[in-house]
Parts: sequence; C-alpha cells; structure tokens
Amino acid sequence: SVTEKTSGLLRVGFRIDNENHTQLSFDLRDENVIGSGTELGLLLYGGTRNRGYILEHKSNRIFDTYLTYKIDAFYKFNDVIVYGDAPQTSDNFFTRIELGEYRQKFYGTSVSLGTQVARFGNLIFKGTYQFDEIKNRTDSQTVNEKIKIVSLMVSSTIDTQDKYPYPENGFYFYGYYETAQTILGGDIGYTNI
Repeated sequence: SVTEKTSGLLRVGFRIDNENHTQLSFDLRDENVIGSGTELGLLLYGGTRNRGYILEHKSNRIFDTYLTYKIDAFYKFNDVIVYGDAPQTSDNFFTRIELGEYRQKFYGTSVSLGTQVARFGNLIFKGTYQFDEIKNRTDSQTVNEKIKIVSLMVSSTIDTQDKYPYPENGFYFYGYYETAQTILGGDIGYTNI
C-alpha cells in the first residue's frame, strides 16, 4: 500500500543586482498532473525593470520510452539602459552616463522533443516561434521594431561524471546548434553554435 506524496510544488527565488534592482521569482507546478507523470508549471519572475511569464507542460518520459517532450508559451521583457561616454575631464579617468532606455519584449511558444542517449546523455530537438519587439522608452536612438523569428535547435548533453556534486572522474558537455531562416517563415535569419 503506497501513499503518493503531494505533487504540488512552489519554488521561491530572490535576486538583487545594480542594473535590474530587486527581483523575485515564483515557480508553481504540479509534478504529476492527474497521476499522468507529466509536469505543468507556471514560472513568474522579475522586478521593476524586467518580467517573465512562462507556462510549460513537460514529460521526462513518454509512457515506457526514453522520449521526452516540453511545450511552453512565454512572455518576457526587460528594460535596457543605453550608456555613452561623458565628456573627458582627465587623461587618466573616464566616466559613463545614461543616454536613454529601451524595452525588449519576447513572446511566443516552443516545442521540444528528445531522447535519452544510453545512460549518460540526451539529444533534444526544439522549434520556436516568437516575436521580438523593441520600443523606445526615454531618449534612446533605438528604432521601434517588431521581428518574427522561427528557429530550429538541436542540443545534446553528455555527462559521464562519477558523482555529484564533486566528481573525481568523467566530463560534462553541453552543445547546441540553432538556426533561424527566412525560408521557415521568420523575418530574419541567424545561426548560433
């Protein structure tokens, strides 16, 4: 006779830095939705200068296979300060001043499908459909712009370390190849490795 533990979970995070100031994060999720072995989560984070809202559904194993998937929808923004050089008053020192500020917005959805490779790694394929916007907030020379990006990514993680958190043998590798091309329906193309 087994009594299953509660699958509801709340993680709370806190961060302070000099650019974005105080930020909080809340990760609310059910790690076993209706006994299906899948996760449904809502991640909320940010402060006065940045925020993000991510809703995700994922499964570490699909039925009895080694396949995994993740589907998410997201909306994020951050305010970026543009700096410039202040008039130089000495040959030995320089100072920077704020010239303006703009806001970056990212929203869209992504779907990932992958598999475990042997006992030491995984291989993940991911497709993303998103919009990136830039809006001038104060005195920035940035031009308001909205771009659609459609990208495909393949990534792999290999971990042969013998123990956690302080391994003595083995190695850890994470690598990816991401491409967005206009032929996929996006406005611009790029490649990241």
